[in-house]
Amino acid sequence: MEPSVPPDPHVVAASAWSSAREIGVLPSLPDAETRLTEYVRLMMLWQTRVNLTGWRTEGALVDGLVGALALARLLPPGAAVVADLGSGNGVPALPCSLVRPDLRWRLVEPRRTRAAFLLDVVRAWGRAGPIEVCVAAAEQLPLTLRRDVVGVTSRGLWPVPKLLARSATLFPSLRWAVAYPTGVPPLPGRWSEAERLDYRTPGGAPGTVARYELP
Repeated sequence: MEPSVPPDPHVVAASAWSSAREIGVLPSLPDAETRLTEYVRLMMLWQTRVNLTGWRTEGALVDGLVGALALARLLPPGAAVVADLGSGNGVPALPCSLVRPDLRWRLVEPRRTRAAFLLDVVRAWGRAGPIEVCVAAAEQLPLTLRRDVVGVTSRGLWPVPKLLARSATLFPSLRWAVAYPTGVPPLPGRWSEAERLDYRTPGGAPGTVARYELP
């Protein structure tokens, strides 16, 4: 059943940041809460005509955003180009960009309606430079958009072993990947797990995010 009272974007954003701080994730932009609020507002607006997410309640939205922000804690230091594969509704890349604005985020999404949503958020934020949206599957990206990618993130496009194997083939400069593993997956090639973070969302659901690196 749909909730009778729609989620309040401001409450969702404030709750997500509060929970993220508890696991050591802090915003890097002074208007990060305002941007996250606008992101949630646009997600709810687009959800009325495009199936962006199954998160329909305030609690579900907060849990999803906290999971996205948890990934930001494992992003390595230093400026780099990061490809978020199968961006969909923008998780984890858009929330993470509020923690790591030094990274150049390349959101890779082949479905045009979802890519249009991502572009709407980027325009609303007024940040056309550090975030770009590529309307294509990862395998269809031209080499000019693949050769400078140093890191990849993904919420669930492929299982971790496939993500690592495919990404190493697609991106010649790749050094690391951050994703959400199930258990301890077998790693392909020369990949190794560098760091892992186990967390719980405000709703009590456990989550795990891990960073994998190439030598």
